[in-house]
Amino acid sequence: MKSFDLVVTDYNMPEVNGRELTQYIRVQSQQSHIPVLMVTSESSETHLANIEQDGAHALCDKPFEPQFIKKLLFQLLEH
Repeated sequence: MKSFDLVVTDYNMPEVNGRELTQYIRVQSQQSHIPVLMVTSESSETHLANIEQDGAHALCDKPFEPQFIKKLLFQLLEH
């Protein structure tokens, strides 16, 4: 089994969306504790709250600044 330190995913993907992926990681994976950074262009507050409720550790709006992503990654990997 491969082990990962972090998952970076987009919300909108062809086969499974980021929310479904995060739910899978939290409930069915061997690494349910792994930090998840979700990138999204969604603007609905309810939608964004659902993503966080499902276990994403951080959300990042598109477009984003590289320095902001760098800061988020350092914060996520410190824990």
